[in-house]
Amino acid sequence: MDDEGLQAFIDEANELLQQMEHILLDAENAQGNTELLNALFRTMHTIKGSAGLFALDGIVKFTHEVENVLDLLRNGSIQLDEALVSVMLRCRDYVQSMVDAMSNEKIIPSDDDRATLLADLQLYQVKKTPATPMTQVPELEAALVLQVKTNTSWLIYLGFSPDLLRHGLDLASFFRFLARQGRIERVLPLIDTLLNVSDFDPEQNYLQFAVRFEGDSTTAALHDVFEFVREDSLILITPLAEARDFLQQQTEQISREIWEKINAAWVELGLAPLESEKIAAVVSPVVAHLALETSTLVGGAKKVKTEKAGEATFLRVEAEKLDSLINLVGELVISGAAGNLLASQNGAMALQEWSLSMSNLIEQIRAGVLSMRMAQVGEVFQRFPRVVRDVAKELGKDIHLEVTGAETELDKSMIEKLSDPLMHIVRNAMDHGIESKEARIKAGKPIHGTVYLNAYHESGSVMIEVSDDGAGLRRDKILAKAVERGLVSADAQLSEQEIYSLIFEPGFSTAEQITNLSGRGVGMDVVKKSIDALRGHVMVDSDVGIGTVLRIRLPLTLAIIDGFLVRSSNATYVVPLESVIECIELPDELKMDGSLDHLNLRGELLPLLRLSNFLDLESSGQEVSRANVVVLRANERKVGLVVDALLGEFQTVIKPLGTLFQHLKAIGGSTILGNGQVALILDVSELVQHVTLRDAELFSFNHELATRSVVHSHLAI
Repeated sequence: MDDEGLQAFIDEANELLQQMEHILLDAENAQGNTELLNALFRTMHTIKGSAGLFALDGIVKFTHEVENVLDLLRNGSIQLDEALVSVMLRCRDYVQSMVDAMSNEKIIPSDDDRATLLADLQLYQVKKTPATPMTQVPELEAALVLQVKTNTSWLIYLGFSPDLLRHGLDLASFFRFLARQGRIERVLPLIDTLLNVSDFDPEQNYLQFAVRFEGDSTTAALHDVFEFVREDSLILITPLAEARDFLQQQTEQISREIWEKINAAWVELGLAPLESEKIAAVVSPVVAHLALETSTLVGGAKKVKTEKAGEATFLRVEAEKLDSLINLVGELVISGAAGNLLASQNGAMALQEWSLSMSNLIEQIRAGVLSMRMAQVGEVFQRFPRVVRDVAKELGKDIHLEVTGAETELDKSMIEKLSDPLMHIVRNAMDHGIESKEARIKAGKPIHGTVYLNAYHESGSVMIEVSDDGAGLRRDKILAKAVERGLVSADAQLSEQEIYSLIFEPGFSTAEQITNLSGRGVGMDVVKKSIDALRGHVMVDSDVGIGTVLRIRLPLTLAIIDGFLVRSSNATYVVPLESVIECIELPDELKMDGSLDHLNLRGELLPLLRLSNFLDLESSGQEVSRANVVVLRANERKVGLVVDALLGEFQTVIKPLGTLFQHLKAIGGSTILGNGQVALILDVSELVQHVTLRDAELFSFNHELATRSVVHSHLAI
């Protein structure tokens, strides 16, 4: 089996199954929408057709049964109620498991599930309304659906599109699938287009075919064989006994040239010949102007090639190749920094201009390559309508989901890692946040709760918000539980954000009872660790009785960032530029007294962190004429980082540290400077957390009592 073609089928099936889930979850709108119901039918119909091309009998047979019920649905014989939505979602999951099993042998679809689902589907087929008399069936449907199955001779014309091969389709696969419907008596290749070609293109299809087929089938079933090419190709199928009348009906649809070619081929396959002098009278001269257009459809190359060229807007690229390209761009950034350094040291004006031009080009290449890694967060968001529906039914609550900002772009590798933490957050919002129906009515709220998913760009970062209109977080309850578990002292004076941050502690839970969803204290600590691993921050806001908002701030990419270089002692460090608010000079009184850890910044008390003391760096031995403060912000808190020198902005290629240094929380990675030296990247969130805990301990009540006892002891002496 063609691995490349099979992977294309798996990708297409995953997309169709996702589309099916979206339509089913929006059943209220789909109920009276013929277009959506037809789209729902086509998802199973297309998967069945594709599976048939690869002889995947298990998928073909099961999807055929699902397709039968969906056909009754779109014809109005049954209604799309809650019960049918549940059955179809389970069928969708079972088809997904069969598709997943093709790429992962450990996934084995359950035979019991299959049997149960087939029984449920059979019930809907039994409950269908009596068939409509043939006189009331629409003409188009009556023309395609021949329900009486007899061993019939068929004539088929396959005018395949010139772009068939470019779309990755195999001509032979259609004949293999057709042979499963009956017996192919004869295949007549029509090679007139190939004989007349002057500039042969190996990627273009030049062949059309006439086929005589014997089988116990229907017109609709035979058309299904060619489902994927019907839009761009000319496919004609008719029983041999009706072929002459059928062909005459096509005179207003196809050109005379194509009509004559089909007539000649079918006559050779058994069609009763038409007198040559009558042919001109049969073919309508009104459609003569269609000859050029139709011949282009089935063989003329240049026009189609020009029109189709603009449609190929996407190109599938292996992730490993893209990662390799980004690594090379990272090395290019480092080499560019080295070139800038040499140019500035040399002093030659021409060299500096060249260096500036190269820097601009590298910046454009960097931005372009990183944009190739960007994907919409909607890839993650689209999973949650089903999650919300299933969890709401399990909890017995009426909960809606509203999604905005799904088009916001983020690094693809980060999107894949967002699924689990967002899953924990959404489930927690539904279980802990949204009240029961009775409680909401008592509180004067709408009976249905709402969970909101939102994403947007802010200051070079991506913000993802998960909010609800539930009961909100009770600070007193969280604090009491933290004191009970010994996480904080009973007299601790914590800010609102510090109290909310306690919910991310391992094992922390305020749930009164353990359920299938929560109560064991596992989940929110996983969220914090996952977001930290992505160099992100989590913030919580809540109002009792109104709801809770959890915000996740993430960098746009994990590969290359804009950094700010600083020097402390003899070492150089990088701070993510998005965390830098401003830079100021350290006042002389704070420079002289290293024990002072706070600065009055325009009426705001700014805690200071002296980088050399924090990292225990050896003194450079040189007196620093001017110390500087880099004002940083993380989690809505500010900290002043005291350093010896400011070295300016720097495009930073992040190099991960080895496992030996994983315990260094304040270091987020490393990078290589233009002079070849290694500079460590500071983790701003860890620095801010360290200062917050330091100040909380410094100004705590117990610390004040200890200080007073020391003073009294000295006075006694």
